[in-house]
Amino acid sequence: MIGGVLVFIIIFELGPGPITWLYMAEIMQDKGSSIATVMNWGINLLISYFVPILIKKIGDDNVGYIFYFMGGATVVGTIFIGAFMKETKGKTVAQIEEMFDGSNRDLDKKRGPAANDSNFNST
Repeated sequence: MIGGVLVFIIIFELGPGPITWLYMAEIMQDKGSSIATVMNWGINLLISYFVPILIKKIGDDNVGYIFYFMGGATVVGTIFIGAFMKETKGKTVAQIEEMFDGSNRDLDKKRGPAANDSNFNST
């Protein structure tokens, strides 16, 4: 089991692991990055807490199912990234902001005039 965990960590850190931090730094403001960081660490804490409990419940012979589940979650995450995350490679900060502002304008059109209420202050 320790070997499986080490292989997972190596592959994850050489592959999709750092993408979360790089993407957050490029597209989010400080407040958004803070919230995303707290959520990332919180989910890591939950996984670290509940996996040993789960192993005790299902038994040592069935630990492989946890790896299948995590592998499935990785596949789903990869599909999500491919489908919904926008490419920012080679773009300036202004181009990235314009790219995401355009998405917000499209969303505002769908929501209607109430979404553009000038009395709303998000700070």
